[in-house]
Amino acid sequence: MANLDIMEPSTLITDGFLLASSTFRGSENVCIDSANDENILLKDLDSYWDDLNTRLTVSRMVSDSVIRGMVNAIVQEAAEKISSLEAEVKKLNARLRLYESDTLANHKSELIPVQLSPKSQVQSSYSVCSTDNIMHLHNAMIVAENHLQMLKNEIASMQSSNSCGMTNPNSENFGVLNKGNGLDPLTKMDEGIDAFGTLLATMCEYTGKVISSLKDSFYEQQWQCEIEKMVDTIILQNFMGELQVDFKKKLSSKSSPFDIQNKHQLKKADELSSLRQELDSISKSIFGAEPEHSFTHDFHETFEDGDNTKMKDDLPHRGLENNPVTDTSHMEENGIPFVEKSEIITPEVADSSLIFRMPKEDLINYYKAEINKVKRQSESSLHEKTEELFRLKREFLKEKGSLQCKKEKSFEAPKKKFLEIIVKLDKILFETEKFFMVQGDHDQTCSYKQTIDGLLLENLHLHDLLVDKRKEVKCLSSWVSDAASQMSNYSSTEVNLLKKMNNFKWEIEDVKTEAFIRNQIDKCILNELIYEVKSQLDDFHMRNEMLEEYYGIILMQKTLDLEAEKEEKLVQVASLSTVLNDKDRALSLEVKKSEKLKREIVSLLALMEEQSRIASETESMLAQQKEHFERVLEEFNLMKDRANGQEKLISDYREKSEISKARLDEALALVHQYEAKVCDLTQNFMATSNDLQEAEKHKAMLDVIIQEKESEIFSLTASSDEQIVQLRSILIVVEELSKSIAVFQSSIMENIQRRYSRLETLCCQFASLAEQVDILKRRELGCRAKFEIKSFDLKKAEDEVDLLGDEVDALLDILEKIYIALDYYSPVLQHYCGVMEILKLVRERIKRNIFL
Repeated sequence: MANLDIMEPSTLITDGFLLASSTFRGSENVCIDSANDENILLKDLDSYWDDLNTRLTVSRMVSDSVIRGMVNAIVQEAAEKISSLEAEVKKLNARLRLYESDTLANHKSELIPVQLSPKSQVQSSYSVCSTDNIMHLHNAMIVAENHLQMLKNEIASMQSSNSCGMTNPNSENFGVLNKGNGLDPLTKMDEGIDAFGTLLATMCEYTGKVISSLKDSFYEQQWQCEIEKMVDTIILQNFMGELQVDFKKKLSSKSSPFDIQNKHQLKKADELSSLRQELDSISKSIFGAEPEHSFTHDFHETFEDGDNTKMKDDLPHRGLENNPVTDTSHMEENGIPFVEKSEIITPEVADSSLIFRMPKEDLINYYKAEINKVKRQSESSLHEKTEELFRLKREFLKEKGSLQCKKEKSFEAPKKKFLEIIVKLDKILFETEKFFMVQGDHDQTCSYKQTIDGLLLENLHLHDLLVDKRKEVKCLSSWVSDAASQMSNYSSTEVNLLKKMNNFKWEIEDVKTEAFIRNQIDKCILNELIYEVKSQLDDFHMRNEMLEEYYGIILMQKTLDLEAEKEEKLVQVASLSTVLNDKDRALSLEVKKSEKLKREIVSLLALMEEQSRIASETESMLAQQKEHFERVLEEFNLMKDRANGQEKLISDYREKSEISKARLDEALALVHQYEAKVCDLTQNFMATSNDLQEAEKHKAMLDVIIQEKESEIFSLTASSDEQIVQLRSILIVVEELSKSIAVFQSSIMENIQRRYSRLETLCCQFASLAEQVDILKRRELGCRAKFEIKSFDLKKAEDEVDLLGDEVDALLDILEKIYIALDYYSPVLQHYCGVMEILKLVRERIKRNIFL
């Protein structure tokens, strides 16, 4: 570019060499345009490589972040699953601890109830076989299976005893038998289930210890691998830095002679440019007063010899064309003539008072007329001046024409030599400029090579990092697979144990429901019996009242009749003493009748005693029914306690369902995050594909440019052998660049394919996650259905409890009525021992119920 700046003053030579310089400048402009295009392409290539480098770094960072996020997510999920399974295994171990001692002690019979040992004995017996974790877990599984078989046998024995042990509902000890046969085995079964849970908890603790030891070993190995990787990277970086320093030293040693030659050529080019400037100055000094001449584009001189008459004819026309005022028509179009200030004729203006008094239209017409006069005067004066100027030019040219022809003939030979020398110098400068352009291209290619080498080194470093990441991922996947296999084994055992536990729970619930149904049936039968007894007592009381009233009326009537008869007899005795004997006989008869009446009264008293005895028997029956009722109340309280326990279990199930819902929400959020990451990766993949297409286009353009450069280089091979050697080295470098670009493209395509395969694996993983989410949803629906069923059963139990309470209230009302009736006959019942004490007890019971 410095040479071009030096060549630019050649365009300012005299008018005679204008066309030649313009031709030179045209060729130079063509070269400059081509060089500018090449520079623009090279700059675009630099910017393209920079963009590609930045995008590769961004994609690298994105891929690293995605891989880290995936690994962290997998580790978190595995940790959560392991923690949940550890908690469940701990619970099962805690239950299994209680069951181990029972299974070791009870291998004699299947129908004998389970006898549980305390937890200390279980732990001591369990610690004996804790030498090896695997053998211990195997033994614990055997113990758990044996204990489960014992529980099954116990449930079968309970069912058989309940089916065979049905007693008569009319007996007094019916409730006591039900209580003794139903509640004690159930409590034993609950204790056995708790012991089984402790045994399972011990198993879970040992599995947790094994998993924690595996985790510790894995973390230690991972830490060692990271330290080794850091050391390897530091060593590689130092080695690469040393290689780069050596390579730079070698390049500087090789490029030093080439730089010396370039400096020498630059000095020669400067000398040639100075010579050309001197020639330009000489040509200007010699041919400064010459007229214009036209030259062809082939740098040959062609003078046009014209007659003086033609020159004289052309000069006025040129003067007219160059004059700012050509003719009157042109003056009228523009409206502004070119007239000197001294020659402007000012019109004679009329009186100012007349002008101000004139109307507007007349004033306009007056000014227009004055303007036209001024224009005509200026045109006439200008025409005269131009005629004088043309006349003077003709005289000057006539005097100068002869001298000019002589000068042209004398300066033809040196002018040709000067032109030839200038053309040769221009050619030499043009060739040197091309050489320096090629050298600049070589320097740019060297710089590109350095950048490409740096990119290749970065690519190798990234490849090593990717290999390390893949190894880490493989290690993590292997560890996760091992953990998953172990957890699957643990989960299978746990599932089997949970199934057995659920079966036992269902069997226990069936036994409890059977006992509850039997108790309800017994209660219904008792209620019917109590109702019948109450109805019989009511009928008996009604009959007693009727009989008492009937006999009272008879006695009153008979006593009245006897008194009337006595009065009549006394009157008859007083009046008729004669009829005494007859009356004595009648009195004896009456005495006999009175004796008969006394006997009847005694019999009635006996009947009353029998009725009181029956009342005492009914009171004893009521006392027995009261005891049975108290037992029923105790059973009712137990049922309430069990209902409260079931409510607690339901609350626990609700909490578990809420936790499962939260986990499902977290899983769905993770699925959405993975989908967003997949979209980002697809967008990055599309961007990289577009970048590759653009890179291919730029590569095609670079191939075209390289071919053009090769053609130019082959055209310049004839100049010197050194340039040929340099061009060969440049060609080798270009071929290496093309090969490196091809290798780089292949590596980019491989990276893209790997990322595409990763995307496919991610899609598969997302599909498995979606299936797990569906399974969890189904489990949630099943848990909800079970919860609804249990809540419905609890509601039924509450309704039945309410019905039992209503029945109890009704029985209390009946007892109160019986107490009122017996209290009414308390003066009679005072003579019977124990009756008043029973009435006092009933009174206290009623008062308590009233206060409650």
